[in-house]
Amino acid sequence: MLHYRKLYGLGLAVLMLLALSSLVYAQAMTPSVTVSDQPITNDTVTIAKVVNNGPGWIAIHADNNGAPGPVLGHAAVKDGENDNVVVTLDAAGRTPTLYAMLHTDAGVVGTYEFPGPDVPVTVNGAVVTPAFKATNVTAGAAAAPAVAATEAMTPTVAATEAMTPTVAATEAVTPTVAATPAVATPAALPKTGGDTTPWTSILLLAVGALVLIGGLSLAMSSRKR
Repeated sequence: MLHYRKLYGLGLAVLMLLALSSLVYAQAMTPSVTVSDQPITNDTVTIAKVVNNGPGWIAIHADNNGAPGPVLGHAAVKDGENDNVVVTLDAAGRTPTLYAMLHTDAGVVGTYEFPGPDVPVTVNGAVVTPAFKATNVTAGAAAAPAVAATEAMTPTVAATEAMTPTVAATEAVTPTVAATPAVATPAALPKTGGDTTPWTSILLLAVGALVLIGGLSLAMSSRKR
């Protein structure tokens, strides 16, 4: 009888140990992300620990009014625990607050497909995406160098004015129009063919001749009578 009691107690202890081990293993495999505030070093951030069920991705999102925004970079994670995962970030779009979001690798394994099948991992209905601070990033810092470069490339007003020829120079180049020499008026051409015929004198002579002839005719008529 005592022997059976020992066997029963041993079996119960084994069952309790198995149940406890399963519980600890299940808790250890719950997807999670552990990250702390840090500076961005050589365009990278380091995620201290990532736990996932199956292969996946850890993606770093920029801040968008207190919520995860555009993806700045991503890195693959394996099934189980992943320590010190290094993620390279894009140079543009960085914000002082960043989000380390855990994604599945549900599409083509090894190819990041988000938006797409590689959706964010959720635990109890909440996305696994802790926020952390990029301590060496300030708001609007990424845009400042671009503005400075643009201003450096823009020529100053003084340089533009220096390249513009002055009015005095233009006038100096313009040739002076020489005075047009006066054209001498040619002398009156000599008349050809002699003087104009005196038609008035000829008419008077003709009238006189007619009167004379008429007078002679009357005289002769009177003598015949």
